[in-house]
Formats: sequence, C-alpha cells, structure tokens
Amino acid sequence: MRVRASASSGLGSAIRGLVLAGLAVLAGAGPARANMAAVQLHPAKFAPPIAVRAAGVKVESERLRFECEARAGAPSCRFEAVYTVRNPGDAAETVVGAFYGARAKVVAISAGEARVDRALSAEEGAALDEALEAAAGDQIRRQHSPLSVKDEAAGRFGFELALGPGERASLAARGTLEPGERWVPKGYGSDAVEARHLLLGKSGRERSWDLEYLVAPIWTWTGDPTIDVELVVRGPYRVSLGEGWTRQERDGATRATRRWSAHEAPAALQVLLSQDAPLLGNGGVLLGFGGTFGEGRPTTLRARLGYEANVLGWLLVSAAAETDFEKRAQLVPAVEAASPGLWVIPSVGIGLGMPVQVSPGPRVAGRLQASLMFYPVGVFAAVDYYPRAGPSADFLEGTVMLQASF
Repeated sequence: MRVRASASSGLGSAIRGLVLAGLAVLAGAGPARANMAAVQLHPAKFAPPIAVRAAGVKVESERLRFECEARAGAPSCRFEAVYTVRNPGDAAETVVGAFYGARAKVVAISAGEARVDRALSAEEGAALDEALEAAAGDQIRRQHSPLSVKDEAAGRFGFELALGPGERASLAARGTLEPGERWVPKGYGSDAVEARHLLLGKSGRERSWDLEYLVAPIWTWTGDPTIDVELVVRGPYRVSLGEGWTRQERDGATRATRRWSAHEAPAALQVLLSQDAPLLGNGGVLLGFGGTFGEGRPTTLRARLGYEANVLGWLLVSAAAETDFEKRAQLVPAVEAASPGLWVIPSVGIGLGMPVQVSPGPRVAGRLQASLMFYPVGVFAAVDYYPRAGPSADFLEGTVMLQASF
C-alpha cells in the first residue's frame, strides 16, 4: 500500500473503533423488552342462545363449526352453531331469545329451513341483556374475558322459535367472526428500522389473534347436551388449542375436533391463531451529505441517496448511490446490524458493504460502515479499501456524513 504510517494508523484506529462498536451492537440488537406493559387481548366472541322464556325447552345437542382463512391480511372465520332443541311438555312453547357475539357479522338464524330471526322490543332486549350478564358467572369472569352488553363491539341477534308439544327442531346461527388481534407491547424502545424510518419503517413480527366461544350461557337451559366442535384453519396461520383435541394436517389446513358434555366443558373455548413474522420488512429512504478523506487524496464532498429494508427489524439491508458531483460515482449494497432506539438512546449500527465504482472507471472495494441515528437523523461513517487494480495503487478512504432517513 502507498499510504504513510500516520494515515494508516488513524484509519486503523477508526476500524478498531467500528469493530468494538459493532460487537456491542450485535450483543444488543433485537427487540427492546424493558418495562413491558401487559399483553392486551381483543378476542372475537360468540355465545349460545340466551332465552327470555325457555323454562320447558331442552337443549339436546350442540354442534359448532369454525372455518378460518386469510382475508385482507387477517383471519376471518365463518361459523355455524346448530342446537337441537326439544319441547318435552304437553303444551306449546314459544322461545324468544338472542345470540350474542363480539366482532360477529352477518348472523342469520333459522329453524330447519325457516328463518326465525327478528327484531326484539326494548323490553325483550333488556331482559336478554340481564340474562347474559347473569350467565357470565364467577368462573368465566375469573378465567376469561366475558362477553358483555357493555362491549361496544358486541351485537345482539334476536329470534323467536315456536315448538309444539314434543316437537324437536334444529336452531342454527350462521355468520362471520373477525378474530381480534393481540397487542403485545415492546417496552420503551422501537426496532431499529421503526426508530430510523418513522414514516415507512415496519419491522417483521409475529402476529396473533384470539377467538373465544362462551359455553357458560348453555348452562341456563335444561338438559346436559353434548358439544361437538370442529375447527378448520387454513394457512398461513398456526392454531394453539388446549389438551384433548384431535388434529389433522391436510392440504395446507389444520382440522381440529373435540367433544364435551356441556357441564364438563370449560366456561369458554379459546383458540389462538398465530402468523410467523415475515422475513423482510419495509424501511425507507436514506439521504446523506458529508465528505471523504484519505492519505494522498484530496478531501472532497460526498452525498448518498439510497433505500433501506430490514430483516426482522434489526438487520438493515440497503443500496445507495454515492457521488462527489464531479468525477466519482459508485453504487453501494450493504448490510448493517443495528440496535433498537430507546427513547433518548440512539440506534447504533455496524455493517459491511461493497462499493462498486462506475465512474471514472469500474472498480470494486470493501467497506466497513457504522451509523449512529437518533431516530431519523444522525451520523454515518465508512472506511473503504480499494485493492490494486492494474496500474492503480490500492488505497484507504474514509467517509463521514450527516444522514437522514425517511
């Protein structure tokens, strides 16, 4: 190399500093977890029918089917809940009731082939709301998030069913549930890409949604019906269930089944749907302005413009164009590991790049780079080594810039 010892020593010290900083970054890179708040659940819920007048009507069996698939980036679940009911008495019975659901849509209620859903009077609605609150007893309040008429997302879907002496009917509710996404806090910090790119940055993370069927209201009816549940979930979602389920994986779908008697079943059946974090996430634009220096080479202005994406939020992948506005222009792909941004603590990164000079002539270099970003603004530094190319000697070149990210 044709550089004097003083320059080599200075750049060597810079390289050692970057390496030490990089080790610290790699040790601390990843999501921030300090002082995390509680996880918040917003499950979609559905419940068996609540009745105003059903003293003589018996529920003999219950069959539930949920079929979930992706729609607009989140799971959507079609459901069918069928209850075999019988009037064991010698007199006709008229049942006025309602199904309740949170995040439930397009609920249609039928008995056999006939639609039996209808609007409820204010008095009937109030009586059913009171019965629902009473059905959410201590067990469900302690262990689950009960479906409440105070929930703004809850809907009441009324029906009226007439049964003659000894008559049996299938009461069915069909519709759609939109499972609610879990909110999982990340503490006081943000992944590097989200801290640096406030406008467009999005880190990949696992997402989860909750679906809940409340069994407890069925206990308000006479009888001890069997409950058969079938759950079909199509990719890209994983399914988490309790013990005792039978599962099959086929054609990219999970099918799970379970049977209980009503009084042996838990107060609520809970289903967790999860989606793996995407490998790549969006980042944003990089803009830098500063200068370059090197022994035996003039100090010149340099600017860079590029785009940055991310892998799992902390590994930043970029491509930038750099120029001195006179003779030199180069393209630089690079990868950089970066720590989270923690309130007043900046995000620190270190990485490797490969400058490809396109003007005044083709030439390839190796780069060690580092950045210190306080959210969208900070400092970028790099040391490039150009090996000998024909008659051109090898040399080291340093760059320091102010950088902004969008």
